[in-house]
This record gives sequence, C-alpha cells and structure tokens, in this order.
Amino acid sequence: MYSSDTQRVALAGAGVIAPRHILAVKRLPGCRIVALCDKDERRAATVAREWGIDRHYSEFSEMLDAEKPSIVAILTPPQSHAELAVESLRRDVNVLVEKPFTSSLVDAERVLSASRDSKAKLTVVYHWLFSRVVRRALHLQERGVLGVLGVEAPSECEM
Repeated sequence: MYSSDTQRVALAGAGVIAPRHILAVKRLPGCRIVALCDKDERRAATVAREWGIDRHYSEFSEMLDAEKPSIVAILTPPQSHAELAVESLRRDVNVLVEKPFTSSLVDAERVLSASRDSKAKLTVVYHWLFSRVVRRALHLQERGVLGVLGVEAPSECEM
C-alpha cells in the first residue's frame, strides 16, 4: 500500500492543535501517520482511535525506537519542544515544531546546535511568516536593528 519512499510521520502531542496537523498530513501525498504520542496515555489512545492512527504511545523515546519515523511533528507545550526536538535530531529524524520554537534562548541554541550536527531538517510552523508585521520585523533584523538586547527600535518601526 505504501512505497518505501513514503514519509513516516509521528506526532508528539495529542492536544487541541493535533487534529489540524493530522488533517494536513493525511492530505499530503507520500506521507503516512505511523503513531501518536502523548504523556496522557488515555488522551493518546482516544485521539489515535478517533483519527484512525494505528499506534499510540505515552513515551516519546519508545515511539521513536519502535516506529522509526522519518518526520516528527512536535505539538506539545512549548517548554517540552527543545527536549523532543534535540532527541529527534540526534536520531536524524526530521523535525517540524509548532510555535513558539522554544521557551528560552538557551533551549533554542540547544536545538539549533543539534540541528547543525544532524542530517535531519528542522522547521518551525509559523503561519504568519509572510504577514506585513513579520516581513517588517525581518527587514529590521536584516538591517541590524533587531536582535540586540537593549536597543530601541527606531520610529520607522511603527506600522
């Protein structure tokens, strides 16, 4: 039914955002959800059953070991993003992480370091990436105005 080049997608987190990701993955040709993981085993079982996902776990490492996914979507609370992303990247599993990327700069640096040492890809879901405000912020960052603590943005930053 699935070819060897089918992307094996595992989901970490069965909360309110999970159904949107499940729907999106199910619509992608060449992708198949192989498992779902949530610390709340009952919630993992319920969401997996509701969405026709064959396997569910309450332990992330166990899911990675058993399912060997090619992609992990991290849909958990932000304070857990770094730990799950680093573990996935160290196993060369591609990572899609929900926003916010991490809950601290230190965690962000840990994930980026793991990404540089990995063969896997890393991306962050941010659906407003091309909005006017974000494009303006990126422009200011490229000019060196943003990104330095303690520097006030110039008046031209006003929208």
